Amino acid sequence: MKFWELISVCRDQSNLLESVLQSCGEHQLVEWTQKIDEIVTQQNRTILDKEINDGICLTVLSKHTGKLYQSTRYLRTYPVENEIELTFADVFKKYGGSIIEETLEKGIATFPI
Repeated sequence: MKFWELISVCRDQSNLLESVLQSCGEHQLVEWTQKIDEIVTQQNRTILDKEINDGICLTVLSKHTGKLYQSTRYLRTYPVENEIELTFADVFKKYGGSIIEETLEKGIATFPI
């Protein structure tokens, strides 16, 4: 999962992200999180596109309260009849982090074939 994707997924729980990164000893990521507005303004792709360790992502997403809903072909931000509720950590383990960000951005995402 890229740094910008993790920031985006945690935008409604930014204190969570910073707290978990601090407890994991990820001081560089904490600093970038605190300077995210400046980094985005500069479009510093080296930082924004940095791949974050899966263990760190999973730790953050395990503490996130967000839920997504899975059907046969789609992942949604809202429930539809007969869909399975998944935590962000569940989705990350099954499909990776990019689809979480895409689903939150668009409201729905199609699973890769």
